[in-house]
Amino acid sequence: MRAETIWLMRAIRARYPDVEAGAMVDPYAAAHDAALNPDGPGYDTAIRELLDAHALRSSPEWDRLTSTAVGVNPQYEVTSKGELMISGA
Repeated sequence: MRAETIWLMRAIRARYPDVEAGAMVDPYAAAHDAALNPDGPGYDTAIRELLDAHALRSSPEWDRLTSTAVGVNPQYEVTSKGELMISGA
C-alpha cells in the first residue's frame, strides 16, 4: 500500500473508530478532519487504491442521490476486507 492510502485508512479509522463492513463512510471528511489535503492528488490515489483493493465500494444508490446534490461528499461502503484493512492501519 502507498503511504497516501495508509494515511487515508488511518483518517477513516479516526473518524469512524467502530467501522465495520457494510458501513458508509465519508473519506473526504475523514481526511479533512485529520488535517490532510483531500483535494490533492494523494487523496485521489488513495481512494483509487482502496477501490481497486476492494476495501471500499462505491454505492450506486448514493451516487444517484449525490449527483443532484451540490456540496455533498461521495460516500463509500466498507467491505469486509476494508474493515480488516482500516482497523489494522
